[in-house]
Amino acid sequence: MRRLRFSFLPLLLSFFFSAQDGWTNTCLVAGAISEVGTTGADAPQGFAQVYPKEIKVFDLSVFATQNTADNKIIHAANIFAQYIDNNGDCEPDDAAVYNALQEKQAALIMAATEEEFENVDEQMESVIPFYVLDSMVLQNLYGEETHPDSSEMGVFDASLEEIWHLMTDAGWAIAYPLVFGTQDSQMTDAMDVARGGKFEQVPANYPEDAWYHYDDTSCEYDCMATEYFYWALTSHLGGQNFGDRCQQISIEWEPCSPEAFATTDVLMHALITDSMYALPKILPDGNYSPDSKGASTASYTVTPNAGPNGSISPQSLQPVAENDTVSFTITADYGYEIDDVGGTCGGILSGTIYTTKALVSNCTVTVSFSQISDTILVETRFQNLLQTLRSILGTTNTVSVHETGVTSRKAKDEQTQFKSQKPAKSIPVVSTLGYLVLCGLMGLLGLRGHRKLPRE
Repeated sequence: MRRLRFSFLPLLLSFFFSAQDGWTNTCLVAGAISEVGTTGADAPQGFAQVYPKEIKVFDLSVFATQNTADNKIIHAANIFAQYIDNNGDCEPDDAAVYNALQEKQAALIMAATEEEFENVDEQMESVIPFYVLDSMVLQNLYGEETHPDSSEMGVFDASLEEIWHLMTDAGWAIAYPLVFGTQDSQMTDAMDVARGGKFEQVPANYPEDAWYHYDDTSCEYDCMATEYFYWALTSHLGGQNFGDRCQQISIEWEPCSPEAFATTDVLMHALITDSMYALPKILPDGNYSPDSKGASTASYTVTPNAGPNGSISPQSLQPVAENDTVSFTITADYGYEIDDVGGTCGGILSGTIYTTKALVSNCTVTVSFSQISDTILVETRFQNLLQTLRSILGTTNTVSVHETGVTSRKAKDEQTQFKSQKPAKSIPVVSTLGYLVLCGLMGLLGLRGHRKLPRE
């Protein structure tokens, strides 16, 4: 992770924009995020000399060097816009986060390569006054690591990481310090669990049960938290689960798929799926396509998960449009029944079909199964046999089922009864011939009294 510049001085040169009506509405400006312009006169002192290219995103700047390719700049600006306005309604999803970005004068600075940026960094310190740099939060991004066609190339697009770092340190951590702050917050509590303990410095060895084990010694605790937020969110949104990416990043981060993240990092998953916070629900792809009328184009992902001794279908991640529902078929293995259907989606179970509530966020459906008791299972099998024989031979008599035996009754005045410890339950059965056939089948199937089922 590349470190940011933080503001510790009053923002003497900044303009304050209300998150309700202070920005230039990106949706209403034709080509606002599809063309690279020259750095404006309102840019901070000295920036135009170092970064002559600029695109505005909700009045926040993406600055770039002359050597940075325009298509890379446009792509990064669109990623930035999608992180700010993920539901595409032409307004920032979270006003408090947007206000923080404005107050911190958050900006993305791009160079064509890492080598060029090293030269530019020295130039910045000589051309741009210190107090200007100190009043801003800047995040650097290189054109060589920005990939507009990442899905076709099968490579990771670093703009997803670096821009979210900017969103975190200048936005979410400032707007919600007790929740997403990089020190003493709910997020860092979750991170401590993920790292196997609270480590102010990178430990010599992480505990074996840790799943987040970043080993860059230059990255201190707050840096680790910023990085953790990125790993968690992009894994949740499906941005890390492709090709051999999971193997590539396993040295630092393990639960790379949405389902693995949901089941492994329970605390952080609960935090970023909490409907109180308007975090991105769709992974940005560099194609910001807002609806100027404000209609939501959001869609969400349902992650199904079945425990042992049963299954859920479909079992893959299910994309679902906002306010739509999705149904799953739940099947218990022989000898088991559905015990509970839970998760974060909410919904109704009807027979073996579970239908979620109307979706307003990513969520999960989890199913557990329990073993059916021996007596219930035997009686169920017995009654199924009776029903089958009735359909073949016709019904004339009844039979009474006991936990220790069977009582047959031919007529009102003629009874032969086996001993029983409990009152009988009368069940319609077949004629004498059918009963004899039934007894033979019972012998073959081992349905005698309290035959115990094998336990796993």
